[in-house]
Amino acid sequence: MNMRIVASEPLKKQILEVDDAGIRFSESAAFGMGQPHRHAFAEIDAVVRTTANPALPVLSIQCGTTIYSIRYKANDEGHRALVDHIVANAQKSMQETP
Repeated sequence: MNMRIVASEPLKKQILEVDDAGIRFSESAAFGMGQPHRHAFAEIDAVVRTTANPALPVLSIQCGTTIYSIRYKANDEGHRALVDHIVANAQKSMQETP
């Protein structure tokens, strides 16, 4: 399973990809792609969806002291499936850790 969210703005592009091993977050500035960050589900400490502004819902994932945030479409079935997959696998990995 390989899912992704792409959020583009005029000078910035963010990509969140999810597969069976974990997440990969990358962000580009106006002139080039930044270093992608890869994390296993066991490294995820929190997943937060904010919908205070329905026009700009944000998905935030905390891994240690780093927080990755990306706009997503709360009404999009694929985006909801991606969020559910992250949460389910992060919870599963927490239960497996002694």
